[in-house]
Amino acid sequence: MTVVKIFKQPLVLIGTLFILTILCISISYSLFVGPPDPLETTLVYNDNGKLISKHPLPPSEKYPMGTDRDGVSMLYKIIQGAKYTIGFALVVAVCRMVLAILASITFATFLKKLRPSFKSLFDSFTYAPAALVVFVIVSPVIMIYSWAFTDTEKIIFTLASLTFIALPALALTISEEITEIEKYEFITCARSLGSSRLQLLLRHVKPFLSSRLFILFAQQIVQVFLLLAHLGILGLFVGGTNLIVEDTSLEIGNQSEMVSSSASYEWSGLIAAAHDVITIYPWMIYFPVIALTLTILAMVFIVEGLKNVLLKQKPSSIDRKKEKQATVQISPIKTESFKFLHDNRKVM
Repeated sequence: MTVVKIFKQPLVLIGTLFILTILCISISYSLFVGPPDPLETTLVYNDNGKLISKHPLPPSEKYPMGTDRDGVSMLYKIIQGAKYTIGFALVVAVCRMVLAILASITFATFLKKLRPSFKSLFDSFTYAPAALVVFVIVSPVIMIYSWAFTDTEKIIFTLASLTFIALPALALTISEEITEIEKYEFITCARSLGSSRLQLLLRHVKPFLSSRLFILFAQQIVQVFLLLAHLGILGLFVGGTNLIVEDTSLEIGNQSEMVSSSASYEWSGLIAAAHDVITIYPWMIYFPVIALTLTILAMVFIVEGLKNVLLKQKPSSIDRKKEKQATVQISPIKTESFKFLHDNRKVM
């Protein structure tokens, strides 16, 4: 019934439908349509056969989001990169939650005496700018010594960096939630009756903690999206890098230059590829930013909807229906329920 209540929440429904629609379009486009021919968007001629424009082309009726430096439609790149952007955020969020749950259980049950020391240490991570820390760690692998690593190694290293940067604060948050739940009276009673630590976690703490974990998971996805946007502004390509030769003969003579491009069309990579030409080709960065902003907004809707549904359930009762079934209905005692030994009673 809780799942039904969650998807009846309008905010959750809107956010979920938006993200699923983008994913379905991205996957279907990759399977059934394929990439467009870049030669069609490279050069534009008039009716007399005279060259009037070359890539990147601005938004038009034929190309609603314009084209990039090598003549590829921005609409195609955004559609292609949607599955990688959302998928990458989901993978990072799952890794964060799994590792944080294991660490928090360890701190809350087996290392309670060391928990204050770890809390003081982990609190410092909340004040560190995550985007700058990740940039300092990842940029040597992706930007400086990129020739020494494969695209797979770069993605795995970036994924690990994005995961561990938020792990201390997340583990501390879950550990504090477990500690708060353990203060309730039924936990004390279960412990006095001989329940082990594992039984307390699985039977008593888990039902109350699971709702909070769903909300934390959705919040982590939002944080990963924001972190990807910041890394894109800093010029960091998360989904791999391609080097292309951009011909600038129409602007500054017979010259060319090497330009970095996102290999997977991941949205933060598209932002990184265009952040230095925002004043020249603004459409190349505006549309990836808009797509990422709308996706973040959809995830915020999901978070708020989950809060409206799950945080209303108080830990004083696990299930209302079970309580009603367990409650003994006491009916009023009637005189007919008694059988007297002597019907003819004397009134004194």
